[in-house]
Amino acid sequence: MRMSRKRIALDEAEAGMTLADNLLDSGGMVLLPAGVALTDSSISSLHRRGITSISIEFEEPALSASEVAALRDQVEQRLAVLFRRCGSNGGLGSIRQHARKYKLGDAA
Repeated sequence: MRMSRKRIALDEAEAGMTLADNLLDSGGMVLLPAGVALTDSSISSLHRRGITSISIEFEEPALSASEVAALRDQVEQRLAVLFRRCGSNGGLGSIRQHARKYKLGDAA
């Protein structure tokens, strides 16, 4: 599984969730550091301070082989559209390969 992050409303926060980023007050001071697990008490404190949303970390479930293949196909189709006019242009072809490697990872 890989870790991802998303922004949620503080009203959706639950004890045990992990902060993805440092949580700062309006003056730039750290209220809670990244990586800390939220507690009911810390959530209540954030509500009192007027915090309305936070970034949390969560584990994404592993994709099946068919899901990975479908995502790879979508990336290949999108790159084909974006680089449809590059032809044999060495520079643009190189950029396309770098984009492909970035989007698909080292296995590209």
